[in-house]
Amino acid sequence: MKSRLLAALLAFSAPTFIGCSKQAEHTASSQGSVAVSKDDALVFAADSDTDSLIVLDAKTETVVATVKTGASPEQVLVGADDTIYVTNRMGRSITVIRRGQWQEAARLDVGVEPVSMAMTGDGKTLYVVSATSRESAEFGILTSIDTNTLSTNWELPIGHEPRGLALLNGNRAMISLYKDGDVTMVDLVKVAVLKDRTDLASQLNREPVKNKNNGGNNVGFFPAQASSRVRAAQALAASPDGLRVYAAANLSSDGLLVVSDDEVSQGFDGGFAGGGSSGGYGGDTCGATAISAPALLSFDTEATPLVDSLKDCASNLADNPPTVMTSGNATISLQGPKAVVVDSTGSFIFVVNHDSNNVAVVASKRTPQQNNFNGLTAVSGVQSVVSVGAGPTGIALTKSGETAWVYNSLDHSFSRIESVNGILRETKSIPVGQDTLSPDAVAGRKLFFSTTDSRMTTLGLSCGTCHMEGREDGHVWNFTSGPRQTPTLSGRMLEKTQPLHWDGEFKDMGDLGHAITGRMGGNGITAKMTMQISAYLATLPAADAPFRGAMTKTPAQQRGAQVFTKAQCNTCHSSDTLTDNKFADVGTLVPADNVKRLANGFNTPSLLGISRTGPYLHDGSVLTLKERLLKGKETDKHGLTSKLSDEEVNDLVAYLGTL
Repeated sequence: MKSRLLAALLAFSAPTFIGCSKQAEHTASSQGSVAVSKDDALVFAADSDTDSLIVLDAKTETVVATVKTGASPEQVLVGADDTIYVTNRMGRSITVIRRGQWQEAARLDVGVEPVSMAMTGDGKTLYVVSATSRESAEFGILTSIDTNTLSTNWELPIGHEPRGLALLNGNRAMISLYKDGDVTMVDLVKVAVLKDRTDLASQLNREPVKNKNNGGNNVGFFPAQASSRVRAAQALAASPDGLRVYAAANLSSDGLLVVSDDEVSQGFDGGFAGGGSSGGYGGDTCGATAISAPALLSFDTEATPLVDSLKDCASNLADNPPTVMTSGNATISLQGPKAVVVDSTGSFIFVVNHDSNNVAVVASKRTPQQNNFNGLTAVSGVQSVVSVGAGPTGIALTKSGETAWVYNSLDHSFSRIESVNGILRETKSIPVGQDTLSPDAVAGRKLFFSTTDSRMTTLGLSCGTCHMEGREDGHVWNFTSGPRQTPTLSGRMLEKTQPLHWDGEFKDMGDLGHAITGRMGGNGITAKMTMQISAYLATLPAADAPFRGAMTKTPAQQRGAQVFTKAQCNTCHSSDTLTDNKFADVGTLVPADNVKRLANGFNTPSLLGISRTGPYLHDGSVLTLKERLLKGKETDKHGLTSKLSDEEVNDLVAYLGTL
């Protein structure tokens, strides 16, 4: 007998879905901040505000226990014996909790910022992905843990800023690379990287797309052809048969973007897209010229990308979902994909969208469907969109297949999703937690991540679309004033580091309204809303890093502190904010920059948390801190660097990692 969730979805689907749906034995499927016990009786959620695991009785809908964890718990996984594992993202550890005991049984040390977990089918091995190692911020690690002894089997370096994890047949793993916008493949038996990246970018851009804002002609130094790149490649989920892996991500264009009314009047078009129907947020449905299009990427078992060309929505990849998710409704955005699970039949993929407060249910196979998507033949993909609470961060499908549970991090509630008269919807919202931030910061956080508040946006975008997690996305945007990389907002003391933006166009946070109306299409915010957003941003810590804030510095770091002064880095990067809030030409202007607008150079960025904010410079042209110090070293335009020895450069890099 089909589950109620599956039956409801099949009611929305073409008949071919019924024919190809295979009934596999139901097992609980979960990802992100939520998981369920093996008997569906308990629901678990990691609450990062209160540093705790919340245990909910699924029948009585009451909180059974609240268990303290490490700092900023984010991911929950339930083992075969109902042991619960929680990643403590800012605690560099995993909390282990035994069912019924409701206290921390053990805490396991892993890398810096553990961001995902997966367990083998026999329950004997837990794999943990950490954003960086404890020795370097330039690469992350995969850790193998024996669940019987809770000891570490091995650790493997796996690339820059890894994030999501999916196991394949118990002997391989696919891992997403958050900023690189790609995946890597690991052999778990040989403990080796099989493939460090794929040709995903070239497959997405295999057909050229005209840069719509310049009519397909070069404007200044911007290309006639636009291409798209993957941003925030994070959650991964494997199909039950192990033949596909799906990745939640965003797609963004390197085409020319517009931010002012003057530019629009001159014939430029902003090219925004937030996952509504065609034209709902500007740009194009395929995402080729979109600021941010929500994507569901498909890979086979060899990590070969199976993605649509971004020039043409129509595709012959019928055995895969559409690459770009669209709700089919211009008023419903899909933004901030955070977690992905696949139902036990492999027919449907549930995508949790943090910024748009909803869950999109996507068919894993598609059928042709005539729609007016820029005159193209589109394909059906999203079967249902379910509204939930604010800031959903995880989802769990029950073993019975009748219920899905979602945890909403911004209002500390569970959403229960069920089928009602053949329609999936939230049937209950259960508040379970409490706010620990000030009321203003709580309100500001919801504003920052909202794509549904028209005061903030009418384009299906949020502040968090670019400043993901309040940090940065590693993407360079091509504005008419020149290329600009997204700066981090976390731990940068924004109230003390004004003016804002690379060219200092905003004198203080009071100018935030100009960015919201000019870039996000918002109807306008009040001074109180600006204050609330500022209050939230002030609570954000810098990303954790191996040596950041180290009380005791290594000899190399101590020498590096002296080199910092010798090279006169402290002339501009001064005081507790590590910036003088002034402007300087450090020799990094590129031909596409509006030199007149940058007559005084760029606004000096703070160096707080610098080791986790690469790539570097306003145009993202260097990947590492050492590369930055060596680039133009002989000119002495960015500090007195020409006389530094190789050893001094290495020491300076070591010191910067402590800031």
